[in-house]
Amino acid sequence: MLTFIVRDNFFFWDTVQLGSIHAQFYFDNNFSFFFLPENIDSGHPPTFGIYIALIWKIFGKSLVTSHFAMLPFLMGIIFYAEKLGKYFFQDSIFTFAFILLLIVDPCLAGQAILVTPDIAIAFFFLMSLDGAFNQKRKILAIGVAGLCLISMRGIMVAAAIFSFDFINYFFILRKELKFKHISVNILPYSFGVGIGLIFLILHYLNTGWIGYHENSPWAPAFEKVDFQGVLKNIVVLGWRLLDFGRIILFLVLLILSSSIFKAKLQLDLKIKQILILFSTLIFFLTPALVIHRMLLGHRYLLPIYIIIDCLILYLIYKYVERQKLKTAFFTICFLGLLSGNLWVYPKKISQGWDSTLAHLPYYELRTQMIDFIKKEKIPLEEIGSAFPNLLSLSYIDLNESEKHFAEKDLSKQEYIFYSNIFNDFTDDEIDDLEQNWTMLKEIKKLNVSLILYQKKQ
Repeated sequence: MLTFIVRDNFFFWDTVQLGSIHAQFYFDNNFSFFFLPENIDSGHPPTFGIYIALIWKIFGKSLVTSHFAMLPFLMGIIFYAEKLGKYFFQDSIFTFAFILLLIVDPCLAGQAILVTPDIAIAFFFLMSLDGAFNQKRKILAIGVAGLCLISMRGIMVAAAIFSFDFINYFFILRKELKFKHISVNILPYSFGVGIGLIFLILHYLNTGWIGYHENSPWAPAFEKVDFQGVLKNIVVLGWRLLDFGRIILFLVLLILSSSIFKAKLQLDLKIKQILILFSTLIFFLTPALVIHRMLLGHRYLLPIYIIIDCLILYLIYKYVERQKLKTAFFTICFLGLLSGNLWVYPKKISQGWDSTLAHLPYYELRTQMIDFIKKEKIPLEEIGSAFPNLLSLSYIDLNESEKHFAEKDLSKQEYIFYSNIFNDFTDDEIDDLEQNWTMLKEIKKLNVSLILYQKKQ
């Protein structure tokens, strides 16, 4: 028996904000850790939170410990990426090239420096693919169970893999559609699906809702949009797929696809497998994104990005004959993705900062700005700011300070802490700051800027 003696409530909340982790989570005899207080319950299984909490109990609560906890997932991503590369490329150089593409992929790289369940999803996704492609049913079962334990999105990814696996097994590999084969195919998914269903049922019985509720802090993100909103979201989804250097990959894809079509080349089995997997991921992951108001974050598409990287590289490997041309196409794709980590839009265009390395300077600059504020003896509570800079320092920096910035209200506050990585400042508020406020302090590094404004007298 594993016993935890916890003073007060041991905290964990599965929303991660730019390198910090905030949560509330506790054990008691009734296993109430499954059902968090309504104001912080995101509807996801609390497994990732439990994992971080255990690491904190063993090694101490700190940002270093939190990032250390992500190492097994990050190493696992490289491990299973190598196995996936071996399946698709009978060439160690291309296997290494695939790993390189993943390392510089802005979304994966941006998430890799954070403490985030999306890295765990990427790990279990790649593990599941190794099991599905190489018919390793035990590995597949572990990967699917991991996906179902991490989040609702993980459950959707598991459903996409199951659909792919079924189509691949019976229609691509052309196995006989017999009960024995069907049962063998379904068995690896039963444990993970069972866990997911048990959680959802217990959560519903305890809370009366699944996914979100009207009083949830995330409720605005789940507001349904009308037909025009759906069309707008589809356009934004297209932007997300092309963003941060991926437009280069799609241009290469267009060139290679045109060449394949003109030469009337037949698509081989592995291309068909990649395309089917891409289609099932799109089918299960994107509908919820386009029918709701604010769910089009880049990180939600991480499994799709991984498969796009694989597809592009396989086309280069299989359908480009000359070695120099292969190298040229890969170099273009590599540099395109690498450049995506430097893409920064004008301040009035929102950006997925957590899905690119472009936000890295923010942490150093934020510390410098807080030091300046302390030196000037300005109380943090009198300074307005925005997400992700609102919770107390004890949550963001994992220290003992309960001080925090106030939620911005330009009509009432004298000071405003602004950064171009904050997406919650409206165009009018940005104009107001630039016209009617004085820059008390500005700090810049690369493409990130922080400004402490003071209202003009």
